[in-house]
Amino acid sequence: MKSLVIHKNELKQTVKKLHNSDERTLAICEKVVGEEYAYAFGVDVDDALSHIENELTAA
Repeated sequence: MKSLVIHKNELKQTVKKLHNSDERTLAICEKVVGEEYAYAFGVDVDDALSHIENELTAA
């Protein structure tokens, strides 16, 4: 997931997109991990995804 998020952010700077298969994989990962994180920490899924993406891009 981390490598896809970083790659997606790099491509945004060049006005390109991820391949469709990478987009689907990232969407599934975000859904599963976001729901698990939200449940474990008792937060909203959107907040969980925002926090996860901030952590991934900061690392």
